[in-house]
Amino acid sequence: MREEKRESLVELVEQWWVIAYPTDTIRWIGCDATNEQAVEKVYEIKNRPKEKSMIVLVSSFAMLENYGVLLDDTHKKILADSERPTTLIVHGMNWLASNVYHENGSVAVRVVDPVEWNPGAMRSHQFIEALGKPIVSTSANKSGDISPKQFADINPAILDAVDAYLSRDVADTNGQPSRVIDIDTTGKVTIVRE
Repeated sequence: MREEKRESLVELVEQWWVIAYPTDTIRWIGCDATNEQAVEKVYEIKNRPKEKSMIVLVSSFAMLENYGVLLDDTHKKILADSERPTTLIVHGMNWLASNVYHENGSVAVRVVDPVEWNPGAMRSHQFIEALGKPIVSTSANKSGDISPKQFADINPAILDAVDAYLSRDVADTNGQPSRVIDIDTTGKVTIVRE
């Protein structure tokens, strides 16, 4: 494990590496969401059951659209009006690693808002933009353990297992998991986790 700057982390992720990094919610580990071998490594590090799919982060609605998901204005307004980060369960997202998808073909995806008051959001947004691809995002803990809110909360075994981590100097995240909503193929919105 080694600490890396954002620019060098992009190069590492392009080489199938797995990283630990802060987001707009809690501390996460992840990788290039289009690379099946890297995603498999994340499952192994977390000892996570394969039927439990992971969240994917994108930097913008434009990136989401590039992967085949077109949200209408109503759905965009739901996200814009949300008081906390919101993850969407969407159908029809293309070109991701096969092991990212839920067995029903859906994907849990969040557009990271680079809000100025949240350094974790800003850093992960910048990272995704630099990589130019969605990234896998799953809590930096073994499956079933408590999700870490601060860098100091991450189990040393997780830090030893990842290839690198994004600056420990980033301010701690808000520690609250995202709200989850499901948008089915008809456009109907269902709240899965408030």
